[in-house]
Amino acid sequence: MPDNTQHIFYERHMPHYQPHDATYAVMFRLAGSLPAEVIQQLKAEREEYRRFVSGMVDDKRRNELLREHAVQHFEKFHALLDEETKGPQWLKQPEVAEIVAAAMHHWDARAYEMLTYCIMPNHVHLIFSIGSASTVPLPDHPLKGQTP
Repeated sequence: MPDNTQHIFYERHMPHYQPHDATYAVMFRLAGSLPAEVIQQLKAEREEYRRFVSGMVDDKRRNELLREHAVQHFEKFHALLDEETKGPQWLKQPEVAEIVAAAMHHWDARAYEMLTYCIMPNHVHLIFSIGSASTVPLPDHPLKGQTP
């Protein structure tokens, strides 16, 4: 029977949830892949929406709206990354993409089970599962010493 224990820790003032036997979708991007003013605008829009719904009495509805907005926010962020052609695009170079792919494959079947990934010119998508079969303890991290 899977261990459904959920670890919660905070990093940069944001809650992080790490349930055992979970599948994660991660996206990371190159520094400078979006102009700083675009990032600031996205942050401002997110904060403005949070302030807008913060006064709602119905917690369930407020959380529902925040989740919907988070999805829309991510979709907008991702669309901007896909459209951006002026920032760094090192991942377009096969030799650089191969280094990134090799780094992700290094931990496959050791710390996680990599399900799929996609290397774009300025960002990467990775989907992986962490289960009880993992044998690698977490590195310097609030959960160090625990096996994911």
